[in-house]
Amino acid sequence: MQESPPNYSSGEEIRVGDRVAHAGGPGRVVFVIATRSFSDEYPEEHWGYLAEGFMVETEKYGLILFDEADEDLTLIERARPSA
Repeated sequence: MQESPPNYSSGEEIRVGDRVAHAGGPGRVVFVIATRSFSDEYPEEHWGYLAEGFMVETEKYGLILFDEADEDLTLIERARPSA
C-alpha cells in the first residue's frame, strides 16, 4: 500500500526544501519518504531505509523525524522549484 504524502495542518502538502517553523524555531524539510524526495544533503542512499515520515532540520533541535505533521509545524515559505 502506497503511503500518501504528508500535509501540514493547513492542508498543504509537505515538500523537500520547504522552510518551516517548529515550536517557534526555523527549520527546513530535508526529505519526504512517501514521495521518495530527498535533498542533496540527506540522500536516499543514506535515509531511504526508513519506512515512513519526513525529516526536518531545525536550528534548535537538530534533525527531527516526524511520522505526521503536528500543530507545532507550520509552513513559512514553499520550496523554490529547481532550475
